Amino acid sequence: RSISTATMHRALLVLPLVFFLAEAGPNPQRCIHGKIQMGKCECDEGYTGSICHREMHCSTFERAGNGGCTACLEGWEGSDCDVIRCENGQPDQSDVRCVCEPPYSGEHCDELERNNVYSHYNNKAASMNPVLLSITIIPLGIIVWACNTYSKKRRAKKVEHLLESTVNRDLKSSHVRELLYGKK
Repeated sequence: RSISTATMHRALLVLPLVFFLAEAGPNPQRCIHGKIQMGKCECDEGYTGSICHREMHCSTFERAGNGGCTACLEGWEGSDCDVIRCENGQPDQSDVRCVCEPPYSGEHCDELERNNVYSHYNNKAASMNPVLLSITIIPLGIIVWACNTYSKKRRAKKVEHLLESTVNRDLKSSHVRELLYGKK
């Protein structure tokens, strides 16, 4: 398709207006933590950015010649200490929040919460191949069952020997198990 001459002339008339508005400076409504001074945002103490939207995380009140920080708080970097450092994750698009890799959490992805760890590995196990999962769970179930059974028998034998030595009578093992674990 070809563009008509009238459309081309309108575009040429509108173009300078767009450039003028773009060069006029930030919108006074958009200077978040500061005020407009000579067409630019003048940021309040502790903020930086073209519209004063980025918080500085300086460790001291000293400032460099350009107004940046001389030292940053733990977990922050950059000349204005406004870029987050993530230990187990990546900064989001704004560089002020971390997107943590599971099972990590916290502001800098440096915390491991028990529930997050359990949830992460339970989800991982559930997503595994069911055959592979059953190969690991069935033997574990058999081991738990065998340990519980053996433990009950040992406990019953100990009680039986203790009662025999104090009562001086022969006791049936089945009676002792019935007393300990109920009828079977």
